[in-house]
Amino acid sequence: ANGAIGLTRLAKSAPDGYTIALGATTNLAVSPHLNPKLPYDPLKDFAPIALLARVPIVLVVSSAVPARSVDELVALARAHPGKLNYGSIGAGSTGHLLGETLRRRAGIDIVHVPYKGAAPGVTALLAGDVQFFFFPVFVDAKALVRSGALRPLALVDSRRSPVAPDLPTLPELGYPLEAAAWFALIAPAGTPEAIVQRLAQEVRRVLSLEAMRRFLDDHGIEAGDLGPEALKAYIASEHARYGRMVRETGVQVE
Repeated sequence: ANGAIGLTRLAKSAPDGYTIALGATTNLAVSPHLNPKLPYDPLKDFAPIALLARVPIVLVVSSAVPARSVDELVALARAHPGKLNYGSIGAGSTGHLLGETLRRRAGIDIVHVPYKGAAPGVTALLAGDVQFFFFPVFVDAKALVRSGALRPLALVDSRRSPVAPDLPTLPELGYPLEAAAWFALIAPAGTPEAIVQRLAQEVRRVLSLEAMRRFLDDHGIEAGDLGPEALKAYIASEHARYGRMVRETGVQVE
């Protein structure tokens, strides 16, 4: 699940540059802390090549929810303990960890409802089965934001996004929560440095193309800007950060 099967195969592949894979927040930074039996080590078994993209995660409510700010949402939850539900794309997902972290840090009683992907979660949000959701709304449901059916309250990041420059971040509002869905190209550990650098160079070239930039902008995606060494440090930092979140929240998956 979450790409673990593919990364397991990658870790056992010959480090010749012919087998590469897409690593992500879930399978490199989150899952290793939730599944101690995972058959690969995200920090030792792979050679990072390049960060391909970051997708901003947003705290979103439906238009039926009266809260128009994060503070108002927290106040609503405190006024109705155990009555507000939040959705995620699955148990152990980034959204699940964010919801539980918000629950603990804001001192609110909210209920997690996992779904099998963003589409059923958005449907539940529109139907009122859940009141808020942490997910990449500008990728998965931009039209619903434009129509007013969904209301973004804050970006879950340390900086504002060019996708929605007027949307405040949670840290700005006094809630120190940061996360993003990111995707990286990786190879088996031991892949020759010359091959890693050549692949990284090609990624930079493709990401710099005007057509690619336009495509990413249109879909609410930020182009990656990290090469091998910077990506290695980034993965290690994200791995450590999500480890702290898992320990703080006590989230477990069966």
